[in-house]
Amino acid sequence: CPPYGALYVLPTPPPFQIYTWKRTRRSACRLEGGGSAPLTKRRSFSDKFKATVALEALRGDKTAQEIAAKHKVHPTQVTTWKRQAIDGLTGVFSDKVRRAEDNEAEVKELHAKIGKLAVENDFLSQGLKR
Repeated sequence: CPPYGALYVLPTPPPFQIYTWKRTRRSACRLEGGGSAPLTKRRSFSDKFKATVALEALRGDKTAQEIAAKHKVHPTQVTTWKRQAIDGLTGVFSDKVRRAEDNEAEVKELHAKIGKLAVENDFLSQGLKR
């Protein structure tokens, strides 16, 4: 344990927090003062970056640890993005089929509406001619 009252600066970004060593009992020491360490801002990643990392993980050439070290993220994050990419792949193909079915139903509905408006138009134009 350092001498009683020795100053210690934590290796954090500014503003620096200054702590002092306090002896709690004969053999134990602890740091006191300085308040809580400043919170760091949470990092956010773009979708493009996540996709790049996930594709690299899906290739299987490197381990999650190697990919994480290369892109400076946590290995757990790499495996999470990889799992999200695998889960999202099924939606890529099923959405096209669903969209095509939705489009066909919408086209039928619009044709019916066009027909109805054409009939009303003809009826009204005949009424004006009289």
